[in-house]
Amino acid sequence: MPPTVLLGNLPTEMFPAAVTVDNFGAGYEATKMLTALGHKAILFVSGTFIASDRARLRHEGYRQAMLEDGVAAVDPVQIAFVGGYDQLDLSAVLARFSPTAIIASNDLLAFGVIGALRREGLCVPRDVSVVGFDGIAIGQMMDPPLTTMEMPDASMGATAASLLLDMAENAAPARHFDIAYCLRRGGTVRAI
Repeated sequence: MPPTVLLGNLPTEMFPAAVTVDNFGAGYEATKMLTALGHKAILFVSGTFIASDRARLRHEGYRQAMLEDGVAAVDPVQIAFVGGYDQLDLSAVLARFSPTAIIASNDLLAFGVIGALRREGLCVPRDVSVVGFDGIAIGQMMDPPLTTMEMPDASMGATAASLLLDMAENAAPARHFDIAYCLRRGGTVRAI
């Protein structure tokens, strides 16, 4: 089998070489930032966990942070998308649970959440704070700029390519690298 490096997925027995980010830690840190700002009613919105282990791990980090703070974690809103995020409807969950903050499992979904909140007459961050994951550039062009857990995509790609070449050319052993993410504070989060 040719050398293979997993990018963004945890190593397996069959593919022990991988370059990842600590998605559990990123979900945990995003939640701790919100709870430190006084948020207790925090909703987690994502695509289906079956389709994304990253979203599942980020949610597990959220659950752990909520547990440590003695706050009940609510069940995640998992959305199976066929089309785009522009028609996301959160009216039912907003009627049942009045979140002061929403964590979206990626930035594109965070944009959809912000749009859905606006359609409900809510303002971000005055009424509901929103946090995303990934750190895509368009999030910084929004008004206000999106608060996000920035993922090091370029560093991950370069590390994976370097590891793959090292394995192919030098018979280097398969290794697992965990690249650091960082919190990028924007204007979509406020203290309550």
